Amino acid sequence: MNKIVDSAMNRGQFACVQPMQTSPSGVLVPWLVLNLLIQFVTDSVEEKWMSIGVCLANRQPVFGFYDKIAGIAMKTVRPEAILKDASLSVADGMAFAKSCIRQHIDTLPVDWAEEAVQRLEDDLSQLDTYYKSILPDHDEATQQELIQEHKRKRAHLVTKSAPRTEVQITQAALVGLPVRIRTR
Repeated sequence: MNKIVDSAMNRGQFACVQPMQTSPSGVLVPWLVLNLLIQFVTDSVEEKWMSIGVCLANRQPVFGFYDKIAGIAMKTVRPEAILKDASLSVADGMAFAKSCIRQHIDTLPVDWAEEAVQRLEDDLSQLDTYYKSILPDHDEATQQELIQEHKRKRAHLVTKSAPRTEVQITQAALVGLPVRIRTR
């Protein structure tokens, strides 16, 4: 685990932090935080940034987690300091976070995808019409070449323009937050 964390920390994609003002004897609640780029890809790309925190003590997911802690001054700590009270492993937390992200994406409007499918169908129809119109003007050998070219262009158009959602984790962090004791 330490080798994985050290490697990720060296690349700048993984951090292990806690608030600067944390008491050395204080209990830390372990959170796995993922900052993500969600891309809605069609013949164009729309991007949405988001973050999710998963409490490794109780599996509580919190969307927009980074915004909630962005104003807190943090210091680097070893993962062991954060993970000692975790009931969920980092790998299990990552799997749970990915599941929550997928569920969130599934609730988003799909009009962008429906519009992309319609544009793709229109483009494919135009491409098909073009090739059907030029085939009779050529000999059989050229027709075979044109049929293969048509198939390649069709496949390229589908690959380029079919709607899909891509998720890229841009940063992951273990964040230890002190337990808040409520007073009456």
